Amino acid sequence: MAASAPAHSLAEHTRPASRRPALTAVCAAVVLAQLDTSVVNVAARPIGDYFRASVDALQWVVAIYNLVYAALLLTGGLLADLYGRRRMFLVGAAAFSRRHRRCVQ
Repeated sequence: MAASAPAHSLAEHTRPASRRPALTAVCAAVVLAQLDTSVVNVAARPIGDYFRASVDALQWVVAIYNLVYAALLLTGGLLADLYGRRRMFLVGAAAFSRRHRRCVQ
């Protein structure tokens, strides 16, 4: 006896349109975080020239930056599990925006 596939309605497979802005916001946040990490790598040379730092010292700067980033990412995941993903995403996005606004000024 052959098993038949369960009949699913079309509504079960479609996503509500209200999820698209959330997906867009999360994708933009991931791109910004990756861009932020890339900026540190690109800016390493001018930073080294300004502080007369060796290549070894610059490698440590990039490694420590990535280590702190990873630690904060894990902490953010834990806080999101405890207090809610949406709330922590908004808090993180606001902190990220404030930090970068101060860097530009």
